[in-house]
Amino acid sequence: MFLHSVYFWFSLCLICLIIEILSLSFLFGAFAAASAITALAAFFTHNHYILSVVFVAASLLIFVFLRPWYLSFVVKKSNIKLFGFNSLVGKVVLVTQQISPIKAGYVKVDADRWKAHADQDLEVGTKVTIVKAEGNSVWVEPLAES
Repeated sequence: MFLHSVYFWFSLCLICLIIEILSLSFLFGAFAAASAITALAAFFTHNHYILSVVFVAASLLIFVFLRPWYLSFVVKKSNIKLFGFNSLVGKVVLVTQQISPIKAGYVKVDADRWKAHADQDLEVGTKVTIVKAEGNSVWVEPLAES
């Protein structure tokens, strides 16, 4: 059977590495590493059941323990653009209805009106920065004057 062949596992490793280079999700990277480990195990045994267990166990361990670390490292080092609701954070907008700590007001974001909360009173026409987007509203702070 082909599963006991070292060449099979190294070929699978190479295919997974190529797919990983194209996707950068570390999903296929985990399978590539598990294939390499299984290829090394194939030097010591030709039992395809043992090799299958080694592949599955190595894939799961690498996926569960290394993938989160890898993704956090990649996300921290990359310039991933926020999209959707989270893209509002950091925008400078105008207050269109007075905001106070006890009563929400509204801000104009592009062509939309968003419910806004703040820790202080903000008058109509004040320029503010969106610091957090949560639920169906945003949290704002007054724009720091330079």
